[in-house]
Order: sequence, then C-alpha cells, then structure tokens
Amino acid sequence: KLEASFPNICMPSGTSATYIVRSVYTKFDDPNTEIYGSDTLRVTVAPGSLGITANTTAVGCNGQNTGTIKVEGIGGARPYQYSIDGINWQSDSTFNVPAGSYNVTIRDANLCAISQSVSVTEPPVMAGSSSTSNASCNGGNDGRITLTASGGNGGFLYSLDGQNFQASNIFNVGPGNYTATIKDNLGCVFTIPNIVVDLTNDLNFTAPADATICEGNSTQLTISSNALQYSWTPSTGLSSASVSNPTASPTSTTNYNVRLTYGRCTADVPVTVNVNPAPIPDAGADGFICYGQNYQLQGSGGMIYSWSPATYLDDATKDNPLANPDKTTTYLLSVTDANGCRSVISDAVTIDVTPPIQVSAFPSDTITYQGDQIRLLAISAATDYLWSPALGLSDPTIPDPVFTAGAVGDIMLYKVTGSTRAGCKGEAYVSIKVYKGPELYVPTGFTPNGDGRNDTFFPFPVGIKNIKYFRVFNRWGQLIYSTNTTNDGWDGKFGGQDQPNGVYVWTVEGLTQDNKVINRRGTVTLIR
Repeated sequence: KLEASFPNICMPSGTSATYIVRSVYTKFDDPNTEIYGSDTLRVTVAPGSLGITANTTAVGCNGQNTGTIKVEGIGGARPYQYSIDGINWQSDSTFNVPAGSYNVTIRDANLCAISQSVSVTEPPVMAGSSSTSNASCNGGNDGRITLTASGGNGGFLYSLDGQNFQASNIFNVGPGNYTATIKDNLGCVFTIPNIVVDLTNDLNFTAPADATICEGNSTQLTISSNALQYSWTPSTGLSSASVSNPTASPTSTTNYNVRLTYGRCTADVPVTVNVNPAPIPDAGADGFICYGQNYQLQGSGGMIYSWSPATYLDDATKDNPLANPDKTTTYLLSVTDANGCRSVISDAVTIDVTPPIQVSAFPSDTITYQGDQIRLLAISAATDYLWSPALGLSDPTIPDPVFTAGAVGDIMLYKVTGSTRAGCKGEAYVSIKVYKGPELYVPTGFTPNGDGRNDTFFPFPVGIKNIKYFRVFNRWGQLIYSTNTTNDGWDGKFGGQDQPNGVYVWTVEGLTQDNKVINRRGTVTLIR
C-alpha cells in the first residue's frame, strides 16, 4: 500500500485526483535484480477555497504616499504573502501608497493566488494666493497681507513664520519680504514665498548747499526736513552731531553726511565743506652723498621758498638750491602759496655725508680642503656688499657669506666691494687655496739661515683644528723639539745650539674639524 501527500496542489475545496505511483524494489538476495510495481493513490484537497478582502485609507495630502491598503486572506493554506504588483511579495498585509488604482494579490503556502482591484483617493491640490498694501514711514505695522486658500481638506489656518497659525487670513505688517504658510485640518501645507510689502516713503527734506571757508573759519549747515532725528558724520569740526543746523569748523576739506530718520524711513544727505588750507612744504627725499660731492635739493609746495640753515647752499630762497655740506646736515623748508598763505609747519630733509670708506676682509689668505666651509667676513661702514666671483659663495650680497671649497688645486681670489647708499665704495680681497685634506703637509727640507724664507720647520695644517703634538728627533732618537701649537716650528736649534746639517725624524698628530685623528711620520733635511 502506498501513501503520499501533495501540499502544492491548488484545486477547489472538496475535489480529488487519482495518481498512479510506480515503485521500484531490489531483491534482498539478488541486488542485480529489480522488481517493478504500481498502485493507485487518490489525493483529496483538504483546505477551504482561498479568498481575499482589501480595505483602503485615502491619502491625507495631495501628492503624498500616506494612503493605505489593508489586505486580508480567507481560506487556503497559511502563511500568506501579499503583493500589489504581482512581482514583489511581503508578509506584511499593509501597503503605504500614493493615490491610484492597484491590483492586490494574495497567495497561500501552496502558492495558490487570488487578486482584487482597489483604488486609493486623495484630496484636491492645495493652492493659495496673496495680496498686499504698502506700509508708511512712521505708521508702525500699517502694511497688510491678505491670503486666499483653496483645495486640500478645508479648515484653513494661516501663518507668516511657519509656527504660529491663526484663523484670520489678514496680517498687519511692516515693509519686507515674507513667506506665508497655509495649513488645512489634516496638516497639509501650502507655502507662498516672496510676498513683498513695499514702503510708501513720505520723508522729505531740502539739502544744504556745499560751503567753502578758509582754514580757521566756520559756517552753518542747515537742512529743512520733517525728519525726527539727525545724525551727522563725521562729527569732527561740528558744534553738534544731532541737530538740523550745526556749525562746522573743519581744519581741512571734509565731506559730511547727515542721516535723516522719520520712523522706519531714512535718507543720507551729503554736504561738503571746502577748506583752503595753509600750504604744506615738501623738502624732498633725504640725500646720501660721499664727502666732497654736491646734492641738489628738490623743494615743492609753494611759490616762495625759505631754507634754513643757509650754510653750504648756493641760494636759500629757491626751490632747488645746490648743497655741498662737509658733514651730515638737516635742512628745514618753509613755503608761501599764491594766496599769500604761509606754511604753519616746516619739512625736513637730511643730507647724509659719508666719509671715505675703508673695507677689511677676513681671512685675507687661507688654505682649506675640498668640501670645507669657511665663513668670509667684510668689515666697513658700508650698507651694501658684493663679492665676486659668486662661485662657491652662499650669498654674494651679504658681508659674511659662507665659502664651500671646490676641487683640489683651485685658487680662488675674491673681491668684496662695500658701498653706501650714497654710492661711496671700498674694496678688499681674500685668497683661498684648496688642498687635499684634511691633511698635515710637512716639507722635506728647510734652511734656518735667517734670510726670512723657510727658516722654520713645521707641519702645514689643512682642515686641522689643533695639533696634539709635533716632535723632531735626531739620528740617535733623541727628542730635540716638541710643540702642540699650530704653525709653531723648529728653528734648527737644540739647547740654543745650531744643529748640524743632516736628516732628522719627525712625527705629528692632529685633530680634524670632525674630531678624527691624523698621524703622520717622516724625515726632513736640515740645510744651512
């Protein structure tokens, strides 16, 4: 007897179907032999028929998706799945949707499905409009906005800030740009932006005429207006900055502005008081000359000129006298203009006289090694320096550039020129030779005969910061000279006695700039 169930068969309730079930068996004692058999199986659909109901809720505000469809299944095999497009399924029986027509489908655990068409409605589109009337200057909030609403769900409320609502559609406001919000009884809103309430400006005035005075005099500035407040700027030279008719006594030409205020309305009225000032002398730029040179003064600012002191000037009453001072001198200039007004201040000009310039450069002659750096130094009364050539220098325009030694064998001769702003110049020279180093160079012979040349024997240091010892021995190994002072040498004597011609042994130890020890040993020939 065979039994089977078919859970995925969708048939009306109470109906049945007959199926032939074929079975294959294998003999227990003969695994290679198969026995075939068949039987009849009747399948009866047990559940009740599948049904569907759907309820809808309308969209609250036009254009939103706040409408709902609630689906309920009847019969069939649970659990159910739900869909409103036949493609996407969910276990939740509620759908949030916008307004429209939908075909709702439910299917049970046997994949039996049934559909129903439903419609979700929405209220009319909300709309609104506004009208305005102007506000006045001194009338407070006497402008008006009137709002009109339609559509939606009715029961309208109105607001100009989106927070505080009122039943009245009329607002009394001042001038400005407003945004209105209309809300119905379901909270649907409609916004009206850029509602402009204009201003009717009834501020009036008569502007004063510009005035011209001489320095030290005054004039009265009078303005006729219905303004309630007056504010003058700047207040410099005014008897009062808050009246309609102040007295003005500026010391120079001044552009005044008076702000008139009438309620919320304002106006800015300019007026200029021109002042004929006393002339201002200009003695020109300071001068810089070398001793013995001339300097042409360049005065301006008037018609008549007076320089003081008159010393070293060819004419103290003209605008551009020729000056030939022998020391630094300051001259004062006073002028008178075409109106006969004399300057109340004087202008000064200084002629800086530079004495002959002397330049010293260090080190004047030196020896270094490849890659070593030496700071050069020029000393003088100069303000500007120029080293040439610039090769190997960190900056050829400063008094103390750093020299970086080049190739072994280079001999560099640098000229430094110092100059002042007046053009006075002086020169100095530095000679630098580049040896292989750091090293201790020791001659092979010397002649201590008192002729001033090659009279002493000493190691020549290149890149050595100090000598630990320098020693000389005779042929019997006796120490006859020792020193630890750089560039100190043996004069060919021992115990005050001249030593004979011959070969002597020397040894030396030095310390480089980076603290490395250098030891050298050799012989020297003494020749008299």
